[in-house]
Amino acid sequence: MPRFKVADYKIFHANGKNFVFLIDDKAIFEMDDQIGDIIAEWEKVSDFNDQEFLASLPDDLEDRDELFNSLLCKHLIVPISKGGPKKKYHEKGCSAHLSVQTLVLHLTDFCNLGCVYCYHDQWESPATQKKRMPFHVGKKAVDFALEHSNNYGRVLLVFFGGEPLLELDLIKSIADYAVREGERRGIQVEFSMTTNGTLLTQEAIDVICRCNMGITVSIDGFPEVQNRNRPFRDGRPSYDKVVWNVRKLLEVTKRPVVARVTVTRNPENLQRILEHLLELGFTEVGFSPVTSGASGYKLNKEEMTTLLAQFKVLSKRFLQSIERREFFGFSNIIDLVVTLHQGELMDYPCGAGLSLFAVNPEGRLFVCQRFINQADFCVGDISNGFDLEKLLEFRKQVHIGQKKECVDCWVRTICTGGCYHEACLREGDFAKPNIHYCEWIKDWTKVGLETYVRIAADSPASLDELSLMRGYSPMRNL
Repeated sequence: MPRFKVADYKIFHANGKNFVFLIDDKAIFEMDDQIGDIIAEWEKVSDFNDQEFLASLPDDLEDRDELFNSLLCKHLIVPISKGGPKKKYHEKGCSAHLSVQTLVLHLTDFCNLGCVYCYHDQWESPATQKKRMPFHVGKKAVDFALEHSNNYGRVLLVFFGGEPLLELDLIKSIADYAVREGERRGIQVEFSMTTNGTLLTQEAIDVICRCNMGITVSIDGFPEVQNRNRPFRDGRPSYDKVVWNVRKLLEVTKRPVVARVTVTRNPENLQRILEHLLELGFTEVGFSPVTSGASGYKLNKEEMTTLLAQFKVLSKRFLQSIERREFFGFSNIIDLVVTLHQGELMDYPCGAGLSLFAVNPEGRLFVCQRFINQADFCVGDISNGFDLEKLLEFRKQVHIGQKKECVDCWVRTICTGGCYHEACLREGDFAKPNIHYCEWIKDWTKVGLETYVRIAADSPASLDELSLMRGYSPMRNL
């Protein structure tokens, strides 16, 4: 007779109702008190059969078989295999499947700003010689991406640096070639770029518009903060130049322009910063705590608590904007809500080493742009292809199933251990989970869950609209 167990779940509350988040299915259901009590009671039992479960139900409960089948269908109750209960893992990345959907082109090691927290400084030594990517490498990188798109039909090329606009002529040449070659092969090529905004000349803006390029601008908010954290290399302030250039771009581009703010010490002004950047014309603003090894800029525990409080306030404002059928561009909550809505099972925190790779000026391939030029994370080159053995070993090491600290964590299918680069800096090992902010992620995920079910109740169409903004197809998860 088949044996069953209660699935791993997390109860949360919103709008005076109880909801259950099924951890291994990344699904969300509303649950009444009676069912909640039944599930809580059987959670204490390691395994049971259907007759034992049905016999325990209250006498006044009708349609017991239907209830059991409903709980089984929703995966609140799951069968146990002969080997005992096992965590559900996707195993997708542990295969030898190779597909490039995003290729980050590290065009140059040079940058015209001297950001105080730049992570590149953590890996450079005096002997490191800065390099620029020659066109023949860029051309070969495009060919590599298209050849490894594996019938996906679309490839995203990301121009990165350093400051990529220092190589505007190279960007033009690579983009023109990529479009021509993509058309010849029947593959859609899309472009995006992360820039500091100081070199958004009219020529650069023309290229951006012609390529329909998605743009993210790194800017830290008000003039005093931007000029302190992100000055030119000679010490001159950068704020006025960036704002002037961004306004010129916003006048002509058809695509949203996103601001990325690196949060350093004393993060109590996030609301004002977001409002300021939205007023400048940015469509969205995303906040990311500094991840460099510079201890003077990393947030301590108290400051992370302040950051969470700020995120909660901004999430409430986002929810209020949904109710008014308006858009409030707080990227962090949008990303989390879309993740919940899609319900995609993930065993990795991002596409690094799976479908996203970065190529340096010499044509060597790395698992992502944060590890560029680090030999331990080089997984081949664009001439000879992937080092399959090394790549598969990387995938094995960072798989969520290898992270013992995450096995019983209720956010494991959302966080999946966190950023590998940050784990290097904070935990000393890229394969370790980011334990230093584990509780923070749990609290932030609760905010996301509560926000999600409120939107689902009041404006479910908004969830599809947000997903479409992130490139997903419409669907329902609640």
